[in-house]
Amino acid sequence: MIYQFRITLLGIEPPIWRSVLVDPTMAMDELHFVMQSVMGWESEFEYQFSSGKRKIIDPEVEGEEDDEFAPDILIGQAFRKEHDKWLYTYDLEDNWQHEIVLEKIVEIEPGVEYPVCLDGARACPPEGTGGTAAYLNDLAILKNPKDPEHAATKDLYGDYDPEEFDKDMVNEELHDPENWVEDDEDED
Repeated sequence: MIYQFRITLLGIEPPIWRSVLVDPTMAMDELHFVMQSVMGWESEFEYQFSSGKRKIIDPEVEGEEDDEFAPDILIGQAFRKEHDKWLYTYDLEDNWQHEIVLEKIVEIEPGVEYPVCLDGARACPPEGTGGTAAYLNDLAILKNPKDPEHAATKDLYGDYDPEEFDKDMVNEELHDPENWVEDDEDED
């Protein structure tokens, strides 16, 4: 069986969302890497999953006694039935919150390489932009060339297009093995 998730970045309208098929025998840290690829993040910050009082955390985070570590929990142990929801928080300082909903459980299709992104809308905000409120403020500045901060904000965002979504590029990211490992260069 394969899980079909709907992932929505909360607090932004129109919504930034993805629909993705994922193998439930993968661990939750692998779901983190799926999230990074489909949303366009680069795994530079810590993360956690939460549902009710249960938290599944990045192994780099010092958690509380009841917290579970993402590599130790399978996706199928966290999401047990259709419509189960978890909150995925990326960059615990900027607090980017994503709702993950198990839309449906489908049969494995022969010849399909999982995970796979089925659809989505809009570009995810660039990392390090300060969270939802700061991002929405930056978008307003970018739309107003007369704003005194327009030039500096345009330099920061470069050729970023908030409406862009390229499913083929997302699927290339999903299947790039370099996206599935933590970058430990800084720890050496």
